[in-house]
Amino acid sequence: MDLPYVSQWSRKRVISLATEKYPNAIALIKTKKNMAMMNLKVRLTRKWKKGLENIFIPNG
Repeated sequence: MDLPYVSQWSRKRVISLATEKYPNAIALIKTKKNMAMMNLKVRLTRKWKKGLENIFIPNG
């Protein structure tokens, strides 16, 4: 998900300009990223637990 090549300096400059205008933006982006990671982890563990349930089929 990388931007088309933008020099590191100008990218930092844009980010710093944005943070001056919207100080909460960075925090919001970070929390959104963390939420996405949490969702991914939860989904993976659920998938994993389902997989375990399928392995241990009770003899009925």
